Amino acid sequence: MAELVGGGQKEPGKLSYFLPPAPAAPSIWRGELFQQKGIQLIHVPYRGAAPALADLLGRPVSMAS
Repeated sequence: MAELVGGGQKEPGKLSYFLPPAPAAPSIWRGELFQQKGIQLIHVPYRGAAPALADLLGRPVSMAS
C-alpha cells in the first residue's frame, strides 16, 4: 500500500481504478481517501466485472476499489 500511495503522489493522474457495476459505499469512500492523500485517480467505467477484471490482471487498470 505504501508503494501504491508513494507512486500515486509522485505521478498524479497515472493511477486508474474501476468500481463494480453497483458499487457499495465503502468502495466509493476508498477512492475518496486516496484523493484526500493528494493522489489523483482516473475512474475507468466498465459495463461488467469480467472485462474489468481482465484489464486489472493485464494491467491497463491499476486497481479496483
